[in-house]
Amino acid sequence: MKASHLSALQKSLKPCAHCGGPATLRPMPAAPMWFRVRCDAYDCGMTSWAMMGEQEAVDAWNRRAGG
Repeated sequence: MKASHLSALQKSLKPCAHCGGPATLRPMPAAPMWFRVRCDAYDCGMTSWAMMGEQEAVDAWNRRAGG
């Protein structure tokens, strides 16, 4: 995966829905095709389900009831 593609996906992440903190797209250690998004706030740590593919993980994280 090219760094520029991952950088663009990273920039498209919405803040954490729980605390408003920044989020990071991360590959799963034992499964390199699977990704999750995690809140970087020390006191939050909200994590999405693992999804197959970077775009799917970002889309799932950005999907919100209120838009």
